[in-house]
Amino acid sequence: MLDNEQLKEARERDGERADERPDEADVGLERDYPAVGFSNGDPLLNRDYSEYPRSDDILSPDASGVLETLVEHRLIGSVRDISDELRADVTVVSKALELHDVDRPESVEDDAQPSESEIELPDGTVVATEQFRSPIYRDARLLEYLYVDCGYSIAEMREFLESERNHGRGAEKPRWTVDNTDIRTELEMVGLLIGDGDDGERDDIRLGGASLSESETSGTDGLTVSTSDF
Repeated sequence: MLDNEQLKEARERDGERADERPDEADVGLERDYPAVGFSNGDPLLNRDYSEYPRSDDILSPDASGVLETLVEHRLIGSVRDISDELRADVTVVSKALELHDVDRPESVEDDAQPSESEIELPDGTVVATEQFRSPIYRDARLLEYLYVDCGYSIAEMREFLESERNHGRGAEKPRWTVDNTDIRTELEMVGLLIGDGDDGERDDIRLGGASLSESETSGTDGLTVSTSDF
């Protein structure tokens, strides 16, 4: 519920992070998604990359568990994937699989792959990007949720959005980015910040469209934005 006091506090922050905010806000910024490839996101094995076996080590008798874990991982769909994760030659991986009598991995199902068509909000809610205004940083509901409910600074909003939009993005596509100035401009447009050129016409922070008159925020009922709105 966004009331007068919350709106005042949001504007006074002027794009800085809130002093008090829910734990989920920090969790959303600390995500490091698992991905295939050595040092690419979180390790697929339950250990630090520094503790990964070296290339020829996977031929030793005690390495069968490592190979079994990787073969069963939802992101592993080929011998090449295991090779990339362990920084081992494909021929060495193939030999190790045969030596330890571990079946070769099956192709990854499409729905097991991360998708850029959705984002996971800090509270864990997964939302299809088609539900947001495009580009996504212009969606008023998302702006209010990240800036007011999560207490993110503008820089943290950029960090979160870039992380989520690039997770699952095809390697053939350029990295998705947004500038801090663009986010600030949109926060001003929806009235969550006061801009130098504020002309009184702002987007409706509930719907991501239409204009919001001052009278709609002058009462005690305020405006409601929750993850169920997305």
